[in-house]
Amino acid sequence: MSSPKLRITHTHDDNTNDTFIIQDDGYYNIHYAMSFQDATATPSAHIVMRVIKNDVEIPGTLLEEDSSKQYADFTVSNGPIVYLVTGDEIKFQFTSDDTDVSLTSHRTYGVHHDTSVIKIIKISN
Repeated sequence: MSSPKLRITHTHDDNTNDTFIIQDDGYYNIHYAMSFQDATATPSAHIVMRVIKNDVEIPGTLLEEDSSKQYADFTVSNGPIVYLVTGDEIKFQFTSDDTDVSLTSHRTYGVHHDTSVIKIIKISN
């Protein structure tokens, strides 16, 4: 098995870790999933997640969810296919209108408890 060909720049261990920089023109499947929960006793938060390209929202990437049960884990995911060019900067944004909402994990099994998963896969030129 060969090593994956990354061709995407991402520094994961400093304060620039929010940006993925594309190295090759082409069509990409950008898959992202985020798990969250609301700690409010009577939750009614509005949660939004989206993908930003060069500081502009990519059409079709904005997902909205409303919380309705205290401490219930919700997972929202999307996988749009978009054309990107060399140097495009991709960022992922999660926001809520309630400070009691946070990214979370089920933490049931394993040692790595993901709160969000991001896959950027080039599918064609």
